[in-house]
Amino acid sequence: MAKVYPEHWPETAPSQAERLLYEQFRAQLPDEYIIIHGVSWVQHDSRYHDQDGEIDFLLIHPHRGLLILEVKGGQISCQFGRWFSRDRGGLEHQLKESPFDQATRHKHALFKKLVAIAATSPYATQYQAHARIAVAFPDTLVGATNLGLFAEATNIIDSRDLNNLEAALSRIMGHEDKGYSLTSAAIKALVDTLAPSFTLPAVGLAAEILGEQASIRQLTEQQFHTLHMLRQVPQAAIGGCAGSGKTMLAMEKARRLVREGARVLFVCYNRPLADYVNERFAADPDTNGKVKTAHYAMLVRDLCHQAKVKLPNENKIAAGQLQQYYDIEMPAFMEQAIAALPDVRFDAIIVDEGQDFLDFWLDTLKRLLVGTTSVFYICFDSNQRIYGDNRATLSQWDGPRFSLDLNCRNTKKINTLVMRYYQGDDPPEAGGPDGRAPLIVPVAVGSEKEMLRRTLNELVNTQGLPLSDIVVLTPLGEARSVCKEGDKLGSIVLTWKRKAGAGQVRISTIAKFKGLEAPIVILIEPDKAHEGAVRDYLMYVALSRATSQLIVLGELPKPQKEAAAVGAEAIMEGMGDEQ
Repeated sequence: MAKVYPEHWPETAPSQAERLLYEQFRAQLPDEYIIIHGVSWVQHDSRYHDQDGEIDFLLIHPHRGLLILEVKGGQISCQFGRWFSRDRGGLEHQLKESPFDQATRHKHALFKKLVAIAATSPYATQYQAHARIAVAFPDTLVGATNLGLFAEATNIIDSRDLNNLEAALSRIMGHEDKGYSLTSAAIKALVDTLAPSFTLPAVGLAAEILGEQASIRQLTEQQFHTLHMLRQVPQAAIGGCAGSGKTMLAMEKARRLVREGARVLFVCYNRPLADYVNERFAADPDTNGKVKTAHYAMLVRDLCHQAKVKLPNENKIAAGQLQQYYDIEMPAFMEQAIAALPDVRFDAIIVDEGQDFLDFWLDTLKRLLVGTTSVFYICFDSNQRIYGDNRATLSQWDGPRFSLDLNCRNTKKINTLVMRYYQGDDPPEAGGPDGRAPLIVPVAVGSEKEMLRRTLNELVNTQGLPLSDIVVLTPLGEARSVCKEGDKLGSIVLTWKRKAGAGQVRISTIAKFKGLEAPIVILIEPDKAHEGAVRDYLMYVALSRATSQLIVLGELPKPQKEAAAVGAEAIMEGMGDEQ
């Protein structure tokens, strides 16, 4: 029995004539034959016009070669070179061209494609050596009808041949030529190309990420119900895990206050986060120019400039004294500026990244409020204290506290890894989609950039993801990192600038990217993070920046709590030995 593709007749195929031949080919022809029904293709010409075509049947025999067979059902007639087919309902249809011309055209188009395809081009001469065309009129008895110069009757299969198709094919294709052979490799390449069987991955990474982003956005916006609960609460400290939507919540609170006519100050610690928030406010007609946005150091410089309070040249401050200057001296200069600017006051102040503020920084901000009952909100996450544990403890905070315990940013599988570095007794829940497990790729010393190049190539050139979806994070600054500004990794260029240009992907320190997020985060040099508790905070921040896909190139440091558990277990084992 011949091998027929597809294995079952497609019920959507309308031609009864083709179905009749399909079934009879399967039943009558011996094992040597391979029959492919409906060989379709698209051809692009030099003017970028698509031309498509379909061969009704391609018959393959290892010693007789190939036969391109065009099938026309119904009663066939030809009038002065114009061809017609009358169906069983008596309706007449004019054919676009002679079926013989159609078969010839399809033959040439097929071989043009086979020569251009890598899998079949090595066997092109085998295919072309014994390739013929034929036409089947299964509903018609041709007999001795004069067909003119269109074709010879010997190259036609008609109703008379239906009960002896093998003999008809021997007549058309010729008897077996023992000197000719289509090799098994040539046949396999032809079948794999014209009747392919494959299963695409369930969903490409780009499609998965787009779907996840929509789900995450919806989940984050659901956190806004917290603002409804707090609408009558003028001052609040809102704690939340990474990804709980604190920044989005703070921005939404600012929008609502502006719509009520309030003068609003939005202040955070990180400059990149302040720039991001400012851009979002600028793009919103409700908040454009109506919310003053700054990171704390920039706010101090701005107010001192307005008040004509002279600040030291930061470039001339010794490196060892900079932290003292930023932590202690700058707030003191700010108090001088506030005293000199009695008209610069706000109805509401929203503080994001509150865990990075020193307690008396918050006191200086409160002096910018119109009154003691003005709106003052602080959003914070104690697990992101990458600048040390001496930052704001809110120990003097006497207002209400609220907690956001649902991670809306990360997929559940990313959140599982993030929680390894979470410090606290009550880890938050993950509300996002399930997602993919983070990829942790071992990297040999000295091959960091090559592995990064391969990873970016897979994401961009194979998966089709935009460079804007990707950020590379490292615990090191550019001076110490293996990656430098302008490094070219294949066709992609790394940039340490806040905004990547065309063909560039952004690389940033973990600290500078705190408060921000990206669909895809690639963490490099994780083993070079600071030692101690700060290292766990850094890993917590870095891993939680990825909303959909997290890739770690290198070995993640063991969280302190896991290392402590291993140490305690070893001590207990030692005590058991002594006893």
